[in-house]
Amino acid sequence: MAGMVSLPVTVNGEEKLIKEIEVIGTERTNPEMIKRRMRSKEGEPLVREELIEDLHRIYEMGFFKDVKRQLREKKDGYYITIVVKEREY
Repeated sequence: MAGMVSLPVTVNGEEKLIKEIEVIGTERTNPEMIKRRMRSKEGEPLVREELIEDLHRIYEMGFFKDVKRQLREKKDGYYITIVVKEREY
């Protein structure tokens, strides 16, 4: 996505912030390690392109056979759930 300008999502001209990022589906992997790989952070504006790139970054860690996201918008902001399925070793 080089060269693209990523803009925060706005609603009625206002930026809504990410209120929470939750990681589910981990058994052997620390959810905080996954959050550290993400550019999207709690308390910051949602940038959809960054969230898509975050999923790729998490997958590239090599621990997961599937990575998905659920995005919920509420009045106070965005709630993101990262759903992973770990590889079997």
